[in-house]
Order: sequence, then C-alpha cells, then structure tokens
Amino acid sequence: FNRGKTHVVNHLGRSNLASGKKLHTRGLSFIKPSKDIPVVFLDTAGTNSPVDRKYFQKLTEAQRDPLSEKKTTEILIQELAFAMADVVILVVSELTWPDQEFIESVQRKLRESDKHHKTLIVVHNFYDITNEDDLIDMWRECVVSTMTGTVESLQMGLEFPAIYFKQQMKSESELPSIHVFLAKEDSDAGKLWNPIMYEFLRQKISQAHTPKKEVLHKLLISKTYDTLKLYTRSPQGVSLVWVEDVAPPPAKGHSH
Repeated sequence: FNRGKTHVVNHLGRSNLASGKKLHTRGLSFIKPSKDIPVVFLDTAGTNSPVDRKYFQKLTEAQRDPLSEKKTTEILIQELAFAMADVVILVVSELTWPDQEFIESVQRKLRESDKHHKTLIVVHNFYDITNEDDLIDMWRECVVSTMTGTVESLQMGLEFPAIYFKQQMKSESELPSIHVFLAKEDSDAGKLWNPIMYEFLRQKISQAHTPKKEVLHKLLISKTYDTLKLYTRSPQGVSLVWVEDVAPPPAKGHSH
C-alpha cells in the first residue's frame, strides 16, 4: 500500500494511468501499453491498506466483518495475480520486517510453483530520495546490509551500467532474487538512475515473458475459478460483469 506500484508500471509500460498518494489501485488492473510492448502488466491493490468503512456500512449486520473481509480479499487478489503472472515484481519502499516476511513468502511460493520463471524481482522505490549519496546510503541500509548476496552490474548501452543486488537463496538449487532501486522522479538521483533501472527491468521482463495463446478475459476467468477452489469447496461459475459505478470506462489501449 502506497509504495508506488502504479507509478512503476507506468514507466515500465510507458503508459499514463493516474497514480499518486491520493489514488490507489482497486482490485486488479490490466494494462496493455502498446503494440510494440508484447506484454500485459497486471497491477494489484496494495497490501495492508486501510479498511473502507463506507463499503461495510452498506452490508447487513450478518455480512459485516471488515478486517476479515479485507484480509480475505487481499489474499485472493494476491493469489490470482500470482497465478496469472509470468514475472513477479514486488514494489517496496524503505524495507520493513513485514516487507521481508512478504518477500520470503513470495519466494517460497515461486519455489513451489510450476512457473517457468522463478526469479523474484523486488523494486525498492525510494520515492523521497533526491540525491545520489542518500540513495546509495539507503540502498546499503535497506538491501545490501540486510541480505546475503552480491552487488552486480549489467551494461545497458546507456551512460552507466544498471546496478542490482543478487540475493543468495538458502538452497543452491534456488534461483536468486533480484533487487533494484529507484529514486524520486525528476530529482538529480532519479534523472541519473531511474531510466537505467527501468530499462533493466524491461529487459528482465522481456526475457521471461511467455506468450499466451489464451484470450486475456478467458484466462482471467479460468484462473479466478482455479483460485476460488483453494478457498471454497464448490465455487460457482465465474463471469465478468461491468459495473458502471466502480470505475470510468477504460482509456483507449487499456483494460481493467
């Protein structure tokens, strides 16, 4: 919640979805940037966001259990996003121990999954950092000093190589997780490093992307049904319904 996920997706896909601290993704958003970018970005609602009390006031007394409903919804969204994604990218800011726990849980899910691409990418979005010295200090404090691994670089054909942290896993058979950083957009540090990091991420996504033969809405329905089976004994049929008062019609080239 409030980590800048949509902001990162906008830059990766060169799209222009509304983002900011006053705007939060609801549920799942699917973004198809353009014909020359052969991927669909899946943006999720943030974890640990506040409970929407206005929503629960509309429910009957028997239906109201705000915290339980919120947790269940977040878990379902996470499971569905994980099931559909070829590449899993987590966006955090200053690393906290709940972040570390969540990262470890996703690493475990990837390890146990049948996905072809099992490398987790973690984006540390230091959106308040404006100068390079502070950025390096934050990178060392939140990543390099908290994990076992190595700092590595990759030449991107730009002014500087991309710098990333390859996190060593407990087992040698596990693929390492990759950690990258971002600074505040349009700051001195952001102008220097963010374009390099976004290009690095695009390359990683392109390398791991698996073309899908299934139409997106059919894939969403089938994966939703499969995910519901994890939590209910007899899930009902799943269908897509457009609800006019939830969100405005999607902009041209985007689907939600």
